Amino acid sequence: MKITPQYIAGFFDGEGCITRKNPRSIIRVIKHNVDINFVIHGKNLSLFSSIKDYPNLQLINWDKQLQPILMREAGVFLTLSTLEGGPISILESLASGTPVIATDTGIARDAGYRDWE
Repeated sequence: MKITPQYIAGFFDGEGCITRKNPRSIIRVIKHNVDINFVIHGKNLSLFSSIKDYPNLQLINWDKQLQPILMREAGVFLTLSTLEGGPISILESLASGTPVIATDTGIARDAGYRDWE
């Protein structure tokens, strides 16, 4: 499998939490940033069927062994969840040395939040 270089990664479990994982916002971001490469790794990727043929998007079915590699190789990790207890993927991303763009939910603020204003 060839992974797109310099991409923004998102991990999507989609299991019973579709609303709070906010796939609609992820789709909007991808549609409006065609000059940026995105990789979504996860389950229930059919939620992204409307954009599956976008040249700047790579959908990869969940593979536990692949997650740390994708996290480490990403230029940025993106999570747009509206409600989270974690997400643990923020900590995994930061531990991999990959910066995070996240909504202010769960541990996002405490895990390395910077107020850029």
